Amino acid sequence: MNAYTIQYDDGFWQDIKNVINWYDAISPDIGDRFLEEFWFAESRIADNPNAFSKVTHSGFRRVLLKKSPYKIYFKVEDKTIFVVALIHQRQLLHFLQQLNFSLIHLN
Repeated sequence: MNAYTIQYDDGFWQDIKNVINWYDAISPDIGDRFLEEFWFAESRIADNPNAFSKVTHSGFRRVLLKKSPYKIYFKVEDKTIFVVALIHQRQLLHFLQQLNFSLIHLN
């Protein structure tokens, strides 16, 4: 049993559904494998979120999904893990630019 709770950004589950639907259009097996990989990554995050390197000065961390081009971005505060995004590696630069912009304007 882990001591962390996980909270997801509002649009996160829609992103997951979109990826699964896209993979299912290719083959249902691929969508199922993606979902299994996601649950495995989530359990790794929940077990030891601080094991993942910080990728920004603001403390965001990431976990790579091993068999797909997606990464999960999250932040740890006290005993809560805030999962903010599921990002395809082609969208990464755009995501980081948006993240930096929003952090500048939050301060």
